[in-house]
Amino acid sequence: MDENHVRQVLSSSDSALGKWTGRAETEQLPLHLRPVLGYCRYSTAGQNEATIEKQMEYISTYCEQKGYRSPRFFSDRARTGENDNRPAWQQLRGLIRPGTIV
Repeated sequence: MDENHVRQVLSSSDSALGKWTGRAETEQLPLHLRPVLGYCRYSTAGQNEATIEKQMEYISTYCEQKGYRSPRFFSDRARTGENDNRPAWQQLRGLIRPGTIV
């Protein structure tokens, strides 16, 4: 199923998201309808893995307080921050569109 077909189906629905799908101004999408992506990582094997879970908890709480949708999380364990060679980071970047909250 291609993106245009999905847009046609959504725009013909009565859902709140469907009413906004056909609009060119996706960055004008209300905050509670925008896709939300969260990224968490720790950089060395010596760091506590629980830090990723704590980061997810913090981001989830923040989104709830701001009225955002629940985030879709991406995480890299023991990956360097010196470059972008992190699989989950690359996956997240590929999903960013106008209006996406990261």
